[in-house]
Amino acid sequence: MEVGRFDTSPRFNMKTIKFIKSPVGFGLGYHVGEQAEINSNQADELVENGFAEIVENEIEQAVKTEPKEIKKAVKK
Repeated sequence: MEVGRFDTSPRFNMKTIKFIKSPVGFGLGYHVGEQAEINSNQADELVENGFAEIVENEIEQAVKTEPKEIKKAVKK
């Protein structure tokens, strides 16, 4: 029987969350404002109880941002 390998995907679905309240009551040692990737079941529970919010994937955020308008200096 093979025990965990480093090159395999995680066994659980993970979600990235940002803490908006201290999760000490849940046995987690994170501070307000920190982000963590944790098990999706626990992440959903923390979001439901108002301790965290889901962080969108950075790639999705990059796609959603609009390009800024670049103005070139013109010499007269």
